[in-house]
Amino acid sequence: MNTVSRVKVISCSLFFFILLQIPATSQNVTLKFDYSNFLLTYKILKEGDVTLSDSLLKLPATQKLINQAARFNNAANNITFKDELLTSLSGKGSQNNIFNLYKIKQNLDSLSELYDYIINNQEFIERHLYNKLFPYLHASDNLNTTIIFLIGGTSDGFAEGYYYCLDLVYFMEDIDAMKLLLEHEAFHILQANVYNKHDKNINQLQSYELGIYTLLKDLFNEGTASFIANPLNIQNPKPYTKWFQSKYKLNFRRIDENFELLQSMIIRLFYDKECNYNNVYNLGFSGKWESPLYYVGLRMCELIEKKEGQFILNEYLRKSPVEFIVAYQKYAKMEDNTKQYPVFTTECISIVRKLLK
Repeated sequence: MNTVSRVKVISCSLFFFILLQIPATSQNVTLKFDYSNFLLTYKILKEGDVTLSDSLLKLPATQKLINQAARFNNAANNITFKDELLTSLSGKGSQNNIFNLYKIKQNLDSLSELYDYIINNQEFIERHLYNKLFPYLHASDNLNTTIIFLIGGTSDGFAEGYYYCLDLVYFMEDIDAMKLLLEHEAFHILQANVYNKHDKNINQLQSYELGIYTLLKDLFNEGTASFIANPLNIQNPKPYTKWFQSKYKLNFRRIDENFELLQSMIIRLFYDKECNYNNVYNLGFSGKWESPLYYVGLRMCELIEKKEGQFILNEYLRKSPVEFIVAYQKYAKMEDNTKQYPVFTTECISIVRKLLK
Protein backbone atom coordinates (compact mmCIF):
# COMPACT_ATOMS: atom_id res chain seq x y z
CA MET A 1 0.00 0.00 0.00
CA ASN A 2 1.51 3.35 -0.96
CA THR A 3 1.39 6.43 1.27
CA VAL A 4 -1.61 7.97 -0.47
CA SER A 5 -3.72 4.85 0.09
CA ARG A 6 -2.40 4.38 3.60
CA VAL A 7 -3.29 7.91 4.64
CA LYS A 8 -6.79 7.70 3.23
CA VAL A 9 -7.75 4.79 5.45
CA ILE A 10 -6.75 6.60 8.66
CA SER A 11 -9.64 8.49 10.22
CA CYS A 12 -9.15 11.81 11.97
CA SER A 13 -10.08 10.32 15.31
CA LEU A 14 -7.11 7.99 15.10
CA PHE A 15 -4.44 10.59 14.49
CA PHE A 16 -3.50 10.89 18.13
CA PHE A 17 -2.93 7.15 18.16
CA ILE A 18 -0.84 6.73 15.02
CA LEU A 19 2.46 7.50 16.63
CA LEU A 20 3.55 4.00 15.70
CA GLN A 21 5.65 4.06 18.84
CA ILE A 22 6.67 0.46 18.57
CA PRO A 23 9.78 0.24 20.76
CA ALA A 24 12.87 -1.21 19.15
CA THR A 25 15.04 -2.51 21.97
CA SER A 26 18.61 -3.64 21.45
CA GLN A 27 20.17 -4.42 24.83
CA ASN A 28 20.26 -1.01 26.57
CA VAL A 29 18.97 1.14 23.68
CA THR A 30 15.22 1.63 23.15
CA LEU A 31 13.92 3.56 20.14
CA LYS A 32 10.35 4.70 19.43
CA PHE A 33 9.11 6.19 16.17
CA ASP A 34 6.56 9.01 15.91
CA TYR A 35 5.09 9.68 12.43
CA SER A 36 2.11 11.77 13.57
CA ASN A 37 3.16 15.15 12.16
CA PHE A 38 4.29 13.66 8.87
CA LEU A 39 1.10 11.71 8.25
CA LEU A 40 -1.35 14.45 9.18
CA THR A 41 0.54 17.18 7.28
CA TYR A 42 0.74 14.87 4.27
CA LYS A 43 -2.99 14.12 4.44
CA ILE A 44 -3.91 17.83 4.62
CA LEU A 45 -1.62 18.86 1.76
CA LYS A 46 -2.66 15.89 -0.38
CA GLU A 47 -6.41 16.03 0.16
CA GLY A 48 -6.85 19.75 0.89
CA ASP A 49 -8.85 19.11 4.06
CA VAL A 50 -8.55 22.44 5.92
CA THR A 51 -10.72 21.15 8.78
CA LEU A 52 -7.72 19.16 10.02
CA SER A 53 -5.44 22.19 10.48
CA ASP A 54 -6.33 22.68 14.16
CA SER A 55 -5.72 18.99 14.84
CA LEU A 56 -2.29 19.34 13.24
CA LEU A 57 -1.44 22.31 15.45
CA LYS A 58 -2.43 20.35 18.56
CA LEU A 59 0.08 17.59 17.86
CA PRO A 60 3.08 17.77 20.23
CA ALA A 61 5.31 17.01 17.23
CA THR A 62 4.01 20.06 15.37
CA GLN A 63 4.61 22.27 18.40
CA LYS A 64 8.21 21.04 18.54
CA LEU A 65 8.59 21.96 14.87
CA ILE A 66 7.22 25.47 15.41
CA ASN A 67 9.25 26.07 18.58
CA GLN A 68 12.45 25.06 16.79
CA ALA A 69 11.72 27.45 13.93
CA ALA A 70 11.06 30.25 16.44
CA ARG A 71 14.61 29.90 17.78
CA PHE A 72 15.85 31.46 14.54
CA ASN A 73 12.83 33.44 13.35
CA ASN A 74 10.58 35.42 15.70
CA ALA A 75 7.76 35.29 13.16
CA ALA A 76 7.43 31.52 13.51
CA ASN A 77 4.34 30.72 15.60
CA ASN A 78 1.00 28.91 15.44
CA ILE A 79 -0.66 31.74 13.53
CA THR A 80 1.95 31.98 10.78
CA PHE A 81 2.11 28.20 10.49
CA LYS A 82 -1.66 27.90 9.98
CA ASP A 83 -1.70 30.87 7.59
CA GLU A 84 1.05 29.32 5.49
CA LEU A 85 -0.69 25.95 5.51
CA LEU A 86 -4.00 27.39 4.31
CA THR A 87 -2.32 29.61 1.71
CA SER A 88 -0.40 26.62 0.36
CA LEU A 89 -3.66 24.70 -0.03
CA SER A 90 -5.01 27.53 -2.17
CA GLY A 91 -2.18 26.90 -4.64
CA LYS A 92 -0.16 29.96 -3.71
CA GLY A 93 3.06 30.45 -1.84
CA SER A 94 2.73 32.33 1.45
CA GLN A 95 4.39 35.74 1.78
CA ASN A 96 5.99 34.55 5.00
CA ASN A 97 7.04 31.13 3.63
CA ILE A 98 8.69 30.29 6.95
CA PHE A 99 7.86 26.58 6.93
CA ASN A 100 8.20 25.87 3.18
CA LEU A 101 4.78 24.23 3.09
CA TYR A 102 4.04 25.34 -0.47
CA LYS A 103 7.28 23.74 -1.68
CA ILE A 104 6.41 20.59 0.25
CA LYS A 105 3.03 20.41 -1.45
CA GLN A 106 4.84 20.24 -4.80
CA ASN A 107 6.98 17.30 -3.65
CA LEU A 108 4.48 14.97 -1.99
CA ASP A 109 5.30 12.01 -4.25
CA SER A 110 8.99 12.10 -3.28
CA LEU A 111 8.05 12.37 0.39
CA SER A 112 5.71 9.40 0.01
CA GLU A 113 8.56 7.28 -1.37
CA LEU A 114 10.88 8.29 1.47
CA TYR A 115 8.23 7.50 4.09
CA ASP A 116 7.63 4.08 2.53
CA TYR A 117 11.37 3.41 2.62
CA ILE A 118 11.52 4.22 6.35
CA ILE A 119 8.52 2.03 7.16
CA ASN A 120 9.90 -0.88 5.15
CA ASN A 121 13.41 -0.57 6.58
CA GLN A 122 12.68 0.41 10.18
CA GLU A 123 14.52 -2.58 11.66
CA PHE A 124 17.59 -1.82 9.54
CA ILE A 125 17.55 1.81 10.72
CA GLU A 126 17.29 0.68 14.34
CA ARG A 127 20.23 -1.69 13.98
CA HIS A 128 22.30 0.95 12.17
CA LEU A 129 21.79 3.49 14.96
CA TYR A 130 22.54 0.95 17.67
CA ASN A 131 25.84 0.02 15.98
CA LYS A 132 26.80 3.70 15.86
CA LEU A 133 26.00 4.32 19.53
CA PHE A 134 27.25 1.05 21.02
CA PRO A 135 30.95 2.05 21.33
CA TYR A 136 29.95 4.97 23.58
CA LEU A 137 27.68 3.05 25.95
CA HIS A 138 28.67 1.50 29.25
CA ALA A 139 26.96 -1.66 30.47
CA SER A 140 24.97 0.32 33.04
CA ASP A 141 23.78 2.95 30.56
CA ASN A 142 20.23 3.01 29.27
CA LEU A 143 19.22 5.14 26.32
CA ASN A 144 15.51 5.62 25.62
CA THR A 145 14.50 8.00 22.86
CA THR A 146 11.73 8.83 20.41
CA ILE A 147 12.51 9.72 16.80
CA ILE A 148 9.93 12.16 15.44
CA PHE A 149 9.59 12.44 11.65
CA LEU A 150 8.38 15.88 10.57
CA ILE A 151 7.67 17.86 7.42
CA GLY A 152 7.47 21.63 7.32
CA GLY A 153 10.23 22.83 9.63
CA THR A 154 13.26 25.04 9.21
CA SER A 155 15.85 22.62 10.67
CA ASP A 156 16.82 19.34 9.07
CA GLY A 157 17.26 17.81 12.52
CA PHE A 158 17.24 18.82 16.17
CA ALA A 159 17.24 17.11 19.55
CA GLU A 160 15.99 17.93 23.03
CA GLY A 161 15.43 15.84 26.12
CA TYR A 162 14.48 12.28 25.22
CA TYR A 163 13.41 12.90 21.63
CA TYR A 164 14.93 14.04 18.38
CA CYS A 165 13.29 15.26 15.22
CA LEU A 166 14.09 14.81 11.56
CA ASP A 167 12.45 16.89 8.83
CA LEU A 168 12.05 14.54 5.87
CA VAL A 169 11.54 17.29 3.31
CA TYR A 170 15.29 17.94 3.35
CA PHE A 171 16.23 14.45 2.21
CA MET A 172 13.78 13.18 -0.42
CA GLU A 173 15.75 10.47 -2.28
CA ASP A 174 18.97 11.01 -0.31
CA ILE A 175 18.75 8.05 2.09
CA ASP A 176 22.43 8.31 3.08
CA ALA A 177 21.95 11.89 4.24
CA MET A 178 18.87 10.95 6.24
CA LYS A 179 20.75 8.15 8.04
CA LEU A 180 23.61 10.58 8.72
CA LEU A 181 21.31 13.10 10.38
CA LEU A 182 19.71 10.30 12.38
CA GLU A 183 23.20 9.44 13.68
CA HIS A 184 23.96 13.08 14.47
CA GLU A 185 20.79 13.67 16.43
CA ALA A 186 20.93 10.27 18.15
CA PHE A 187 24.36 11.20 19.45
CA HIS A 188 22.87 14.37 20.93
CA ILE A 189 20.35 12.26 22.83
CA LEU A 190 23.19 10.12 24.12
CA GLN A 191 25.08 13.25 25.21
CA ALA A 192 22.13 14.78 27.01
CA ASN A 193 20.66 11.75 28.75
CA VAL A 194 23.53 9.37 29.37
CA TYR A 195 26.49 11.66 29.90
CA ASN A 196 27.27 15.26 30.81
CA LYS A 197 27.21 14.26 34.48
CA HIS A 198 29.31 17.32 35.30
CA ASP A 199 26.27 19.54 34.73
CA LYS A 200 25.44 19.10 38.40
CA ASN A 201 28.20 21.68 39.15
CA ILE A 202 26.90 24.49 36.95
CA ASN A 203 24.88 26.04 39.78
CA GLN A 204 28.18 27.19 41.23
CA LEU A 205 28.93 29.35 38.18
CA GLN A 206 28.28 33.08 37.95
CA SER A 207 26.09 34.28 35.07
CA TYR A 208 28.95 35.24 32.74
CA GLU A 209 30.73 31.95 33.53
CA LEU A 210 27.55 30.04 32.73
CA GLY A 211 27.46 31.68 29.30
CA ILE A 212 31.01 30.57 28.54
CA TYR A 213 30.35 27.09 29.91
CA THR A 214 27.21 26.72 27.78
CA LEU A 215 29.16 27.87 24.73
CA LEU A 216 31.83 25.23 25.36
CA LYS A 217 29.22 22.55 25.98
CA ASP A 218 27.47 23.34 22.68
CA LEU A 219 30.86 23.38 20.96
CA PHE A 220 31.62 19.91 22.31
CA ASN A 221 28.15 18.50 21.64
CA GLU A 222 27.91 19.73 18.05
CA GLY A 223 31.56 19.01 17.30
CA THR A 224 31.40 15.42 18.48
CA ALA A 225 28.07 14.74 16.73
CA SER A 226 29.50 16.19 13.49
CA PHE A 227 32.59 14.05 13.94
CA ILE A 228 30.55 10.87 14.46
CA ALA A 229 28.26 11.59 11.46
CA ASN A 230 30.64 12.99 8.85
CA PRO A 231 29.19 13.31 5.31
CA LEU A 232 32.68 13.39 3.81
CA ASN A 233 32.76 9.64 4.41
CA ILE A 234 29.87 9.07 1.98
CA GLN A 235 30.82 7.91 -1.52
CA ASN A 236 28.69 8.81 -4.57
CA PRO A 237 26.79 11.57 -2.76
CA LYS A 238 23.27 12.62 -3.73
CA PRO A 239 22.03 16.24 -3.66
CA TYR A 240 21.61 16.81 0.06
CA THR A 241 24.85 15.00 0.88
CA LYS A 242 26.68 17.11 -1.73
CA TRP A 243 25.38 20.27 -0.08
CA PHE A 244 26.32 18.90 3.35
CA GLN A 245 29.82 18.02 2.16
CA SER A 246 30.27 21.50 0.70
CA LYS A 247 29.41 22.98 4.11
CA TYR A 248 32.11 20.88 5.77
CA LYS A 249 34.68 21.81 3.11
CA LEU A 250 33.88 25.53 3.37
CA ASN A 251 34.35 25.50 7.12
CA PHE A 252 37.58 23.51 6.93
CA ARG A 253 38.98 26.09 4.47
CA ARG A 254 38.36 28.85 6.99
CA ILE A 255 38.93 26.83 10.16
CA ASP A 256 41.46 29.31 11.59
CA GLU A 257 38.86 32.07 11.28
CA ASN A 258 36.26 29.85 12.93
CA PHE A 259 38.62 29.37 15.88
CA GLU A 260 39.09 33.13 16.02
CA LEU A 261 35.32 33.57 16.21
CA LEU A 262 35.14 31.17 19.15
CA GLN A 263 37.87 33.04 21.00
CA SER A 264 36.17 36.39 20.35
CA MET A 265 32.93 35.01 21.77
CA ILE A 266 34.67 33.72 24.90
CA ILE A 267 36.43 37.06 25.44
CA ARG A 268 33.23 39.03 25.01
CA LEU A 269 31.20 36.80 27.32
CA PHE A 270 33.90 37.19 29.97
CA TYR A 271 34.47 40.95 29.82
CA ASP A 272 31.11 42.32 28.66
CA LYS A 273 28.68 41.79 31.54
CA GLU A 274 25.80 43.06 29.36
CA CYS A 275 26.34 40.19 26.93
CA ASN A 276 24.59 36.87 27.39
CA TYR A 277 24.89 33.66 25.45
CA ASN A 278 21.75 34.35 23.42
CA ASN A 279 23.55 37.34 21.89
CA VAL A 280 26.18 35.15 20.25
CA TYR A 281 24.56 31.72 19.84
CA ASN A 282 23.34 32.16 16.28
CA LEU A 283 26.76 33.36 15.08
CA GLY A 284 28.29 30.03 16.03
CA PHE A 285 25.52 27.50 15.58
CA SER A 286 22.94 28.65 13.03
CA GLY A 287 22.81 27.66 9.38
CA LYS A 288 22.61 31.35 8.48
CA TRP A 289 26.35 31.56 9.17
CA GLU A 290 27.11 27.96 8.10
CA SER A 291 27.40 26.80 11.74
CA PRO A 292 31.14 27.61 12.09
CA LEU A 293 31.58 26.28 15.63
CA TYR A 294 30.38 22.80 14.67
CA TYR A 295 33.62 22.48 12.74
CA VAL A 296 35.82 23.94 15.43
CA GLY A 297 34.56 21.20 17.75
CA LEU A 298 34.97 18.61 15.00
CA ARG A 299 38.59 19.65 14.33
CA MET A 300 39.29 19.41 18.05
CA CYS A 301 37.81 15.87 18.06
CA GLU A 302 40.03 14.87 15.16
CA LEU A 303 43.20 15.97 16.90
CA ILE A 304 42.35 14.46 20.28
CA GLU A 305 41.46 11.11 18.72
CA LYS A 306 44.65 11.28 16.64
CA LYS A 307 46.69 11.67 19.83
CA GLU A 308 44.74 9.48 22.25
CA GLY A 309 43.17 6.77 20.08
CA GLN A 310 39.83 5.68 18.65
CA PHE A 311 36.70 6.07 20.81
CA ILE A 312 38.59 8.34 23.23
CA LEU A 313 35.50 10.56 23.07
CA ASN A 314 33.89 7.98 25.31
CA GLU A 315 36.05 9.42 28.09
CA TYR A 316 35.46 13.09 27.27
CA LEU A 317 31.70 12.57 27.11
CA ARG A 318 31.90 12.02 30.86
CA LYS A 319 33.96 15.12 31.60
CA SER A 320 33.50 18.87 31.60
CA PRO A 321 33.78 20.46 28.12
CA VAL A 322 36.53 22.59 29.65
CA GLU A 323 38.76 19.53 29.82
CA PHE A 324 38.07 18.92 26.13
CA ILE A 325 39.36 22.35 25.08
CA VAL A 326 42.36 22.12 27.45
CA ALA A 327 43.33 18.74 25.96
CA TYR A 328 43.05 20.14 22.44
CA GLN A 329 45.27 23.09 23.35
CA LYS A 330 47.99 20.75 24.62
CA TYR A 331 47.99 18.73 21.41
CA ALA A 332 47.66 21.73 19.09
CA LYS A 333 50.89 23.13 20.52
CA MET A 334 52.62 19.89 19.50
CA GLU A 335 51.51 20.24 15.88
CA ASP A 336 53.53 22.11 13.28
CA ASN A 337 50.44 23.36 11.50
CA THR A 338 48.60 26.21 13.23
CA LYS A 339 46.52 26.78 10.07
CA GLN A 340 44.96 23.32 10.41
CA TYR A 341 45.08 23.14 14.22
CA PRO A 342 44.93 26.71 15.55
CA VAL A 343 46.26 27.33 19.05
CA PHE A 344 44.13 29.29 21.51
CA THR A 345 45.60 32.44 23.03
CA THR A 346 46.95 32.37 26.57
CA GLU A 347 44.23 34.82 27.64
CA CYS A 348 41.45 32.65 26.22
CA ILE A 349 42.70 29.46 27.87
CA SER A 350 43.14 31.32 31.15
CA ILE A 351 39.47 32.36 31.05
CA VAL A 352 38.34 28.82 30.24
CA ARG A 353 40.40 27.29 33.04
CA LYS A 354 38.60 29.48 35.57
CA LEU A 355 35.57 27.23 35.03
CA LEU A 356 37.45 24.21 36.39
CA LYS A 357 36.68 24.95 40.01
